[in-house]
Amino acid sequence: MTFEIANITASTPLLVAWGILVGLVFSSVGAAGGILASVGLISVFGLQDPNQVKPMAQALTLITPLVAVPLYMR
Repeated sequence: MTFEIANITASTPLLVAWGILVGLVFSSVGAAGGILASVGLISVFGLQDPNQVKPMAQALTLITPLVAVPLYMR
C-alpha cells in the first residue's frame, strides 16, 4: 500500500497487525497506545514528518476508545 502524501510504502498485513497491537494496548492500558502508534509510524513505517505523525496519533487516541468502550460495556 502506498501513501503518496507521506511518501511511504507499507505492507497491508503490517499495517493491520500494528493497528491491532496499538488498539489492544490502548484499550487495555490507556494512553500508551498513542505513544506506541507514534513509535510505529516513525520507526516501523518510516514517517519522518512530525506534522503527519501527531494527527495520526491523535486520531488513534480518539477512535480507539470509541470502539473499545462499547465492546467493554457488553
